Amino acid sequence: MTDKHTAGPWLVGNMIDTCVEDGKGRSICTTGGYANNMDDSWVEENPANAARIVACVNALEGTNPDAVVEIIEAAKNLRAATIELATHPENDSTNMFDIKLMRTELAEDALDDALSKLEKQQ
Repeated sequence: MTDKHTAGPWLVGNMIDTCVEDGKGRSICTTGGYANNMDDSWVEENPANAARIVACVNALEGTNPDAVVEIIEAAKNLRAATIELATHPENDSTNMFDIKLMRTELAEDALDDALSKLEKQQ
């Protein structure tokens, strides 16, 4: 087994919209239906599942997908710190404002770190 995946771009199957194919039309996977010889495996969501797989794989092509969760968490933390910084600054002592500003700067650094990981190839 290898850690290397099929190169992109990936496409939804030309003939069967539950299949995911590479750029040469070779099947990578199926989300159900007749392609896997199980008549009872068809569900309404199968074509949308195939489209979502293709969109995610193509969007992350050339990046480190393991960093995505870290980026989402860092972005949420930065948003919370920014909101906290902007909330009623007139009521803050200088010390409290400095603490809020420091939290925002730390959150920005964490997001920068996560983004740099995303840009590194696996």
